[in-house]
Amino acid sequence: NSMGLVYAQSDNYEKALPLFRESLAKSRSIGSPVRRLAVGMNNIGMSECALGRQQEALVILEEGLAIAHTLSDNLLTAEILNQKGNALLQLKRFREAEICFLEARKFILRSPSNTRKEKLMDNYSFSAAMYAGAGDYRQAYWFSQKYSALRQEILSEEKNRKLADKRRWYETQKHENEIKLLEQENKLKNLQRSALAAGLGLLAIIALLAYSQQRNNRRRERQLAEV
Repeated sequence: NSMGLVYAQSDNYEKALPLFRESLAKSRSIGSPVRRLAVGMNNIGMSECALGRQQEALVILEEGLAIAHTLSDNLLTAEILNQKGNALLQLKRFREAEICFLEARKFILRSPSNTRKEKLMDNYSFSAAMYAGAGDYRQAYWFSQKYSALRQEILSEEKNRKLADKRRWYETQKHENEIKLLEQENKLKNLQRSALAAGLGLLAIIALLAYSQQRNNRRRERQLAEV
């Protein structure tokens, strides 16, 4: 499924569609959670629609939509409705497409997810195209403006997020460098303490040897005096 998404993002739906179908077949065979099935059906419907097979897209999207409704997954339901509306739009069934986009927006606005803006942006883009196709250019312009404003908002948020990530990375690097510096200072202090201890130990050994030598010398002097 992920490989299919990579091709789909490059508009290479000829390669994406077989991967989506294989993913869905494997998901069914191993009893994957139904949400994964609905996601797979949405991806297949999107690909079928992009390849000009809108009727096939509508069949698989209806099946995915039925599953999404049972899950009470607002964003997934909205995404499938967006794709269904897009298929209807390409078939010039404008009234049905409009209903799908209206329903999709309701589900998007119910969702607390941070990704809902991307789904809403898709909805505005599809709606603008739908109204333009239907000849309602006032509504088409309004949705086009909504799309542009939301897109700019998302880009600004993304820019701010990247700046925040860079700031966090800088702070992390700075903190790590401070830790490394402290570790080096501790190592240096440990080396200094070790050198001091070694020096004191050496002085003690020298002093002990000198004292021992002096005792031996005095003992010899006494022995010589006795002789």
